[in-house]
Amino acid sequence: MSGIKKHIIKGMHKVMLNCDTATLFVTKREFVKLGCIDKMKLSMHLATCKYCRQFANQSESISRHITELNNTNQDNLAHQLTDEQKNNIIKEVEKQNITD
Repeated sequence: MSGIKKHIIKGMHKVMLNCDTATLFVTKREFVKLGCIDKMKLSMHLATCKYCRQFANQSESISRHITELNNTNQDNLAHQLTDEQKNNIIKEVEKQNITD
């Protein structure tokens, strides 16, 4: 392998995330703001990895449903999902299922 190719491959490893790191960043961005470089790396990975995109979509759906639950049950300390809410979450996650 030529020296230029080695440098390009080495540079790509610095820019591209693996799936473990990408899923960590997906989860992390729900709680804190990612830096510009981390956002770029995650965007590049999600653009090329349908499995991590699915994880990101499902994670966002679940977080949105939990937020909605918290907003509707502010006075109730024992938060529980109704059967309808559970079924809605399951349906939304199943819609995002990947088929090869």
